[in-house]
Formats: sequence, structure tokens, C-alpha cells
Amino acid sequence: MSIASSLCDGAKAAAVGIHHPESTAARLAQSQLFHDYRAAFEVATGLQLALVARPPRPDGRGRWKRRSVRDAITVVIEPDEQHLVSLLPVRLGEITLGWLRIGPFVAGANVTSVHRSVPVGSIRLPALGPTVHRSVLRLLRVFSLQLAESSNELLINEHRNEPCYVQTARDYIEAHLTETLSLTAVAAAVRVSPYYFCKRFFESTGLHFTDYVNRARVIRVKERLLNPHVHVSEAAFASGFQSLSQFNRAFRRVTGESPSTFRHRLHDAPALAPASHAAA
Repeated sequence: MSIASSLCDGAKAAAVGIHHPESTAARLAQSQLFHDYRAAFEVATGLQLALVARPPRPDGRGRWKRRSVRDAITVVIEPDEQHLVSLLPVRLGEITLGWLRIGPFVAGANVTSVHRSVPVGSIRLPALGPTVHRSVLRLLRVFSLQLAESSNELLINEHRNEPCYVQTARDYIEAHLTETLSLTAVAAAVRVSPYYFCKRFFESTGLHFTDYVNRARVIRVKERLLNPHVHVSEAAFASGFQSLSQFNRAFRRVTGESPSTFRHRLHDAPALAPASHAAA
């Protein structure tokens, strides 16, 4: 994946209703899920973990190093090439929501465990051997998938310091999700003008009204599809979508994949083969 392609994700994000990728990354970084994982990760590995909107630019020599974990990159951030950071994208379909970043650290060929550090100038930095580095990136890969999968729920359910009528609107939308919902009707229900409500709702949630409703309905569909006996069309209509074409467009925009792909991944993926026992 080129840096140019990663920098184009802002345009792609707009297509799925994520209008400010930097804001989305910041809000995911403030989530309880990320806070809990970061605390456990830093205690377990001794490495600093952050969630950033975009990767840093490489140095003047353009030193980017690919790692074995898909999409992972390691960046030289100091001219002496001793200070390194590694980044792994948090991707929702084709959209990059942010990057998990570890570091700074130094490469240590003979380091085979975590919580090792070496002096670099006037400071000490964690040292990672190749095997440890790959293992750490695999841990991040698993978390990036969980964070991406949870991103819609986090965006819908996060209640920052928002006006009371926005919270009332959230509750109204949730209670009437299976019905026809319009911005004008919800604004009337919370007793503010449609123009004022539209502006303040977007400021509070980071999503336009239609995007918010579609995300809430897609979350409901995904919950229903946990039951393998529920048909996709049944889940769509029961969650408030008025037509299958509308549903298919919304589902792909929100999740980055088609409903059939999601269902296949959920129920039809082959089970992991049992691990073989080592010979005594």
C-alpha cells in the first residue's frame, strides 16, 4: 500500500459517511475499548501505543520498511536510523480509519523478549528483535480488526458533551428505527428547528443525520444476522430499510463489504484446524 493511496482515504471516507477521518481517529482513540487495550498492551510489552489519523512522513531519504504482517510499515524517524516506529492501519472495508502506532524503539537483532531496552544517546528505548517485532504486529493486527468492527457502534453510542436535545434525538431514533425517519420529524420531536438540529447533530455526532440512521440500522441488521436462520432481506426490512437496493448501498457504505460477504464471513468461513501436538 503506497503512502499516496493512504492519503486518499479521506476522499473514500466521505463516500461511507465518515466526513472527518482525523476526528474519527481521535474519537476512536478516546474510546474505552482503545484505552483498555492500550493499558494492557503497554504493561505487557513495554511499548508505547497510540492511534493516529495518518502515518508520519518518511525522512528525507524516504525510508519505509515493510513488515510481514499485512499493511504494516516501519518508519525511520531520526537521521541516525536508530529511532523507529511501526504502524498498522485500522481498516473498515477499503477505508482507513486510523493507524495503530508503536514506538519509538530500536531494532535489536539478538533481542528475543519484550521489556528490553538499550541506551540511545541520553535516553533508553525499547529494543525489539525481528521475531518479537512480528509477534507484536500480529497482536496489533488482531486488535485493529476488533477496533474496526466496533467503530460503527463506538460512533453511534459515544455521547460526548452534547446538548440534551441531541441525546433525546438519539433515543428517539433508536425507539423509532424500524419506522420511516426524517430529519424534520426528529427535529420536531426534540422541539428545535430542522436547520439548527441538522447543524448541531452533525457537530455532536460527526455524522450527518441520514448517515447516522443508516449506521444504526446496519448495526441492527448485523445483530440479527448473528442468527444463521435469519435471511438478509428479513433482517433488512425488520431493521427499518424500505428497499433492498437502499439497504445494499447503505450496508456497503457503512461496512465496506456486501451483506452476502459479511454473512459468509460470519457463518460460512471454515473453522480453524486443530493444532497438532508436538511429538514427545
